[in-house]
Amino acid sequence: MMLTITDIQCHGLDTISTDGSNGHTDPYVKFSVNNGGTATTSVQWNVAEATWQEELNLAIPETLKEPYTITFVLSDKDSRANDDTFASGSLLVKGLDVKLRIVYGVSAHPSMLN
Repeated sequence: MMLTITDIQCHGLDTISTDGSNGHTDPYVKFSVNNGGTATTSVQWNVAEATWQEELNLAIPETLKEPYTITFVLSDKDSRANDDTFASGSLLVKGLDVKLRIVYGVSAHPSMLN
């Protein structure tokens, strides 16, 4: 099975930027399922709001029983130092019809494909 995540958006990045960049960041989001397979968005350079028109796919092992855990980490790409983590979270998911809204200004809509 595949978990497909689409319509990923980050709002309010200007309120969490801490590096003096006038509220502009270089965000990306990394998703994982049960600390296994991962999928990562591209980096959106120098933005205060981000929208990814991407489709991320996470493989769900057939042996994995529901509910399973989806984890995300919203980070700021930094070419001179380690990337900054702005937010992270996780939730338990059960079923095939999943709508996911993640706090800290990040939203995404996953769906299941068999």
